[in-house]
Amino acid sequence: MDLLASALTNHLELRSRLTEVAQQGYRVALAKNERWPVFSVGPAYAHPDGSNLDRTLTFGVQVPLPLWKNASSNPAVASSSATGSNS
Repeated sequence: MDLLASALTNHLELRSRLTEVAQQGYRVALAKNERWPVFSVGPAYAHPDGSNLDRTLTFGVQVPLPLWKNASSNPAVASSSATGSNS
């Protein structure tokens, strides 16, 4: 048991491979998270010249527009590349 623990902590190739596997898991999680667009809503208040008549209160909504299809954000592609790198 000590030999296996020592090999996992000291062997450079094993450590780099474990790091690669962990990074693939993060890529899959990121691709799953990017399936849904991120909406932002926020208020703004403007009082430009200091006069009491020109006060403006606005609300803004931001929506991302997918102008082209990004293959790296596809969860199926990310998970297949993650399972393919494990074999």
